[in-house]
Amino acid sequence: MKKLVICCLAFLLLPFLGCGSFVEPLLKEGSVPDGKVLLIGKVNVSPHFGKVPEGERDDIMMSMNDDLNRSVNSIDDAIDPDIGKIFYFPLSPGTKYFRVGQIMVQNGGHTLSRGYARPTYDVLRMLRNIKVTIPANARAVYIGTITYKHNDEKVTEVTVRDEQEEAMQALAKMHFRGLGPQNVVKKLAVVLKESKD
Repeated sequence: MKKLVICCLAFLLLPFLGCGSFVEPLLKEGSVPDGKVLLIGKVNVSPHFGKVPEGERDDIMMSMNDDLNRSVNSIDDAIDPDIGKIFYFPLSPGTKYFRVGQIMVQNGGHTLSRGYARPTYDVLRMLRNIKVTIPANARAVYIGTITYKHNDEKVTEVTVRDEQEEAMQALAKMHFRGLGPQNVVKKLAVVLKESKD
């Protein structure tokens, strides 16, 4: 299960440590759990980072917490959407901040650890504060397409684009129980100051 405490993944996620858990995406024909609001959006990365091995997911890990005064490594929740695809994650309502976007791609190398060959990874860690508002009285909220631009070492710019029409067409095909485009509130994500820690 993906709902593992991030601390337990320390061997892969050393710069991504925290006390939160991965949020499971809502699958086709599923229903949003009580007390949750469906977060709908998309994440792009420009230029594309690394070469994803065949059969592997092309995803980005994004951590969030509810207070900009806390460290970027203090995580309440994390999601791992597929890059370039519309995502659906049920989250608790409130104001939240994406703090770190991180991509890990196997680079074909290996290192020996306790007698076993383990794959090595190229890692791109992008720090930027992105505010997301999830209304308590909403069934679902659309936050736009977030694009991280980078220079292979760090984020250089983050933009948010409104592509709601495309997202709503995709939503209709998911056939979520009791939820359709008419239930979605638009609250585009807002890019704030650059993270410093």
